[in-house]
Amino acid sequence: MYVVNPVVRIKGSNRELRWKTTPNRARKRIRSLVDRSTSRSFSLKIVGVKKGSDIKLSKSVKFRNKKSNDPRVQIRVEKVKYAIDTSGEKRGLKLGKLLKGRRRKVSKKKPKRRKVVKRKPVKRKVVKKRRIIRKRPKVKRKVAKRTIKRPKSKPKRKARKPTKRKPKRKTPSKSKRKR
Repeated sequence: MYVVNPVVRIKGSNRELRWKTTPNRARKRIRSLVDRSTSRSFSLKIVGVKKGSDIKLSKSVKFRNKKSNDPRVQIRVEKVKYAIDTSGEKRGLKLGKLLKGRRRKVSKKKPKRRKVVKRKPVKRKVVKKRRIIRKRPKVKRKVAKRTIKRPKSKPKRKARKPTKRKPKRKTPSKSKRKR
């Protein structure tokens, strides 16, 4: 079994991607990338041989063999009908950007723990059964025919302390005032 690297056209030149995988695995992976980017052709370059088995690959409807003799065009080409059908192609996404997007940066920082919020249990509205209240007939109260007078108790007064009384002023007699 062969070990292959896919060759793709990036920025006007053919570029070999060093994947070193089996042919069917490389085809499956490169088809999805070429389909989602503006580049339309790819080929596989044999790099080595190894023991092992390869995956089964279904035939793709979107790709055909090349017709021209132009060396820049690779062996497998995306059909015109499927040329601009994915969101990446509509945005004009190039294959190089797609490949860069696949690499994930591994951060050394530990992820922050989220605060655990304890939620209060939801109180359900309980429908209380209504009691049937029977209305009692109004009974007229008996009213006394005459009013009863009761003696009111007077509040107790505090005992006064004995005070010294001032002596009365002696006033002159009326005859003396006229003078």
